[in-house]
Amino acid sequence: QRARALAAVLDAANRARRELESDTLAAAIAQVRDLGLDSQAALVVADPTWHPGVVGLVATRLVSRFHRPAIVIGEGGRGSGRTFEELDLFAAIERTTDHLDRFGGHRAAAGVTLKPGSLAAFRAAFTAEVERRLGRPPFVASLAPDLEIDTAGLSLELLAALEKLEPFGQANPEPLLVARGLAVRAKRVVGDRHLKLRLGDPGLDAIAFGLGELAEALPPRVDVAFNLTRNDWQGRNELQLKIADLRRSS
Repeated sequence: QRARALAAVLDAANRARRELESDTLAAAIAQVRDLGLDSQAALVVADPTWHPGVVGLVATRLVSRFHRPAIVIGEGGRGSGRTFEELDLFAAIERTTDHLDRFGGHRAAAGVTLKPGSLAAFRAAFTAEVERRLGRPPFVASLAPDLEIDTAGLSLELLAALEKLEPFGQANPEPLLVARGLAVRAKRVVGDRHLKLRLGDPGLDAIAFGLGELAEALPPRVDVAFNLTRNDWQGRNELQLKIADLRRSS
């Protein structure tokens, strides 16, 4: 009984967080468009009503969508930044400290607190520093797979061997595999924006988080970059491909 009560509270809090994140992301994307930031080397968006608990999540979504370093600033001038591998975010922010009360973080993520009235100056300084380091956009996203594999070689035994490499993280990334020419047997959108697929023969379960918008235009055969995971559901223990990216098969 106690566990059910606690689970209900957690579930309600998580639903509220997802709704808050979704609303903030929509407003941030609109601001990017309205200010023409999608043509700039970096994205700095701000709104004093944005909750500091979701700005980091929204920054991650912006980086994924626009492939630009992104800093999202909310209540009290507090913000959070995310980037992709090519940019050392901490080093770039370090060159803009004239406009900050404080900052901290590391290569991939950082937090900032703006000095009052310094948003425009900080945006200009940070964008100029990113452009100095990376050049002008667009920046082309890239993946560095560890192994190309025939799907006939995928098995729970292989997954168990890969799991011995855990824990995965910043200094020990999860192995990224590639398989080519997989037939798309089934496709559907689940949740808000996730793409659920059945790929290859006889059919591998696959999930592509955040790529639901690709469902309608998906070609009949695809190349996929993925992490090998397991899907434990209703007593079944099956392989699942967690797709990092996919493209039309060449």
